[in-house]
Amino acid sequence: MLLRLCRWLRLLGYPTVAAHEVVDPTKVEDEDEVLVEFCREHDALLITRDRQLARRARAVLITADSVPEQIAEVLEFLGDEAFLDPDESRCPECNARVRRVTAENPGPFEVTWECPECRRKYWVGGHWRDMEETIDRVKKALRRVQRGHLRG
Repeated sequence: MLLRLCRWLRLLGYPTVAAHEVVDPTKVEDEDEVLVEFCREHDALLITRDRQLARRARAVLITADSVPEQIAEVLEFLGDEAFLDPDESRCPECNARVRRVTAENPGPFEVTWECPECRRKYWVGGHWRDMEETIDRVKKALRRVQRGHLRG
């Protein structure tokens, strides 16, 4: 459910691990315990919709339904602002920090970024405008969160 949020946090530069990357529910009895222990071992922040689970770790309890508002809840907790910087981004697929590639870029793009792990390529293309619009919605939601007016 929070997978889109996970991908966005990676794009914003936050090292983010999704629950399904940590827990195989077919192999453990208590998924929550595995997540709590993972967060303790890695000094990680748990992002969850589960109130009981949130009480067991340093956590952000997500109450919003829209991704921009969810991002705003996390950024408020962290005390950070919303901005896109491809040079600081992580691969939304595998979480590795992407690298700028300037030599021999394919297509019409001056600059691309490549993930050193999964080799996916990223660029500022037509989709960038949509991403900037999402960040604008995040900024508006963040202002509402800071005023205490965000309700999922």
